[in-house]
Amino acid sequence: MKNGGIFCGVQLMCSEDVLLKRIVEKSRNKHGKLKNVKIMKKLLKQYNHITPAPIKNNLVIDNTNLSPEKVVDIIIKHFKLKE
Repeated sequence: MKNGGIFCGVQLMCSEDVLLKRIVEKSRNKHGKLKNVKIMKKLLKQYNHITPAPIKNNLVIDNTNLSPEKVVDIIIKHFKLKE
């Protein structure tokens, strides 16, 4: 990057069942995330959400059964963000 930073691509994935359960959680409101199950089902049928993005050094994490804290740990360790 022009200011000396680096891009660390992280793709979070989970099972469709878990995603549909998570979509109605109130925590999504404050982040402006999609909250409509019907629309999400339509998007899941319309777009490929399983194939990892073709990004160099992209870290893909299946967070179906992981806590947010565990996901953060994985990211930190993978990209060696702490010493």
